[in-house]
Amino acid sequence: MLSKPKEENNLSVAAVILAAGESKRLGQPKQLLDFKGKTFIENVIEESVIVGLSPIIVVLGFESEKIQEKLDKYSSKIKIVVNHEWETGQSSSLRVAIPTLFANTHSIFLLADQPQITSALLIKLVQTVHNTSKKIVATFVGGIRSNPVAFSRDLFPELAEIKGDQGGRFLFGKYEIEKMEWEDERILIDVDTPEDYAMLKKAYGLE
Repeated sequence: MLSKPKEENNLSVAAVILAAGESKRLGQPKQLLDFKGKTFIENVIEESVIVGLSPIIVVLGFESEKIQEKLDKYSSKIKIVVNHEWETGQSSSLRVAIPTLFANTHSIFLLADQPQITSALLIKLVQTVHNTSKKIVATFVGGIRSNPVAFSRDLFPELAEIKGDQGGRFLFGKYEIEKMEWEDERILIDVDTPEDYAMLKKAYGLE
């Protein structure tokens, strides 16, 4: 488990799992694809639970009822919010998630199509959050920016004001970023198409 932060930095770290998208290019909800015997979204939730992220907010949208059926067993560990405007883009998910966060948290934003995210990566990200004065901590692999990304609570109001189909990257040009280096380049695989899904499974020897 993640060790407690220093007394002078007593901020908990939340998780926001963005899982509202339609997966149009994939042809089926990517949140429910299988990865190592569990659905994509279950993998992301369980790694967040292992690390002790709190609260864990799951933002659903497209096929929300179908996906939520798979999450009943996590009801004591997560809070589900439904983005009824999911078709307008990722920013609408941020707007419904931000009000659910406690006032004294930083938050890590995770994507439901990255089931390969590990607790080890999240632990390192949390530790980096607690050891930097920068407002954004982003995962980098060989100089390439990836997800997940952590945002300081100071940026929550600005995140809630973002419009259109964009997430927190809107703020990357405005604030200095703390880079958290990670060596496993498999986290760069984003599953948007059947070909991407095949690539992910091949990378982990699951074919």
